[in-house]
Amino acid sequence: MSLIRKFIFSLIFIVPISFITNANESVILTIHSSALNFPLKLTYQDLNKLPKSKIKTNTPWTDISDFEGVSIKDLFNHYQIPLQDMELTALNNYIIEVPKEDVDSYSPIIAFHHNGQKMKIRDFGPLWLVYPLDDHHELWSKKHYSKMIWQLNKINLMP
Repeated sequence: MSLIRKFIFSLIFIVPISFITNANESVILTIHSSALNFPLKLTYQDLNKLPKSKIKTNTPWTDISDFEGVSIKDLFNHYQIPLQDMELTALNNYIIEVPKEDVDSYSPIIAFHHNGQKMKIRDFGPLWLVYPLDDHHELWSKKHYSKMIWQLNKINLMP
């Protein structure tokens, strides 16, 4: 087979297979920002490739637990998105605003592992915004509990 035929064969049969593999990964987080020309759609695999952050804390819904995920700061730095106030939305359309100051002061993470297990929808997943409650006792309030949005699937950065 000539070199040109091999090249054409690979374009027709091999390259589309790699796109099919990526297309099968479910988008679990979409980020909208005026800094982006289009919505950023991320899969579990995309998030899992980023530097991990861990928080060990009690929550009103769990005993002391280990949470692992990506910090909002690392996520935004990786994709070169300027940090600003944001609106977070869950799968059930629950919406909460998280100010930039929270990210600067408390470094919450977008957790996708809880006690070493990948989180499922029925167990607060696939993504849960977790604050280090035990490290900052001022966070033990309904105001901050309401920001710990589970089943997170969308972030809109506010202008």
